[in-house]
Amino acid sequence: MAEDDIVHLIDDPSDEPPEQGPRWKIAVIDDEPAVHDGTRFALHDYRLNGQGLEILSAYSAAEGRELMRNHPDVAVVLLDVIMESDTAGLGLVEFIRKELKNETVRIILRTGQPGQAPERRVIVDYDINDYKAKTELTADKLFTALTAALRSHQQLERMVQTRRGLEIIIEAASALFDFKSMQRLAEVSSPRSHRCSTSTAREFWYCVKVRTRTRRSRCSPAPAATAASSAARSPRSSSTTCGTWSRRHSPAAITSSRRADRCSTSRR
Repeated sequence: MAEDDIVHLIDDPSDEPPEQGPRWKIAVIDDEPAVHDGTRFALHDYRLNGQGLEILSAYSAAEGRELMRNHPDVAVVLLDVIMESDTAGLGLVEFIRKELKNETVRIILRTGQPGQAPERRVIVDYDINDYKAKTELTADKLFTALTAALRSHQQLERMVQTRRGLEIIIEAASALFDFKSMQRLAEVSSPRSHRCSTSTAREFWYCVKVRTRTRRSRCSPAPAATAASSAARSPRSSSTTCGTWSRRHSPAAITSSRRADRCSTSRR
């Protein structure tokens, strides 16, 4: 057998096992199958931070809505403007941003007819991240635009995760504060701290009221002290009391009282 008759079999790259590990997920939404094929060919060996690509395809705006609803973790969307209508892609942008509330996905508009959607008006009126004409989007420019979009998406995801972490910390702090407040209330209302025979909330507050009344009664002055304090506050009443005491305890009053006692004794 001649060497020219030997057939060498080459493995088809499509038969290789799928790549394992995390991959960047991007969506190509365009009504032209050639655009999907060209995009896959240009990015077949793309890698960023050790991750390859997972390319999802949709061929209309309706399919694009379903794809974005089922895959909220898409990082970048390569979106055509003119599909079912002249503004089908722009309507899909509104759907992604306003209805799905997806603010982290990066949207790159690609159009073959820039006159139908002027770049300045579109970039201002719609929340997109880049605008490219298909005629100028070479493989290198596509590589550059996609890399910038993926890095921007990565930074936004980190910010979202940081915000979620802060929200969890705040919620945990408030829950811990409430737990400590309940624990302190339980300690305050315990029988050991107040020597009450009950631990229920109603009986605890009843015990507090009783103890408060007892303290007030203990702190209230005696009647004599009250009289003395009232006399001290009123100069007129104080002078009257002193005059009465002096008349009763004068020498003449004492002598007359002794005579009255002797008379009563002699009569007996």
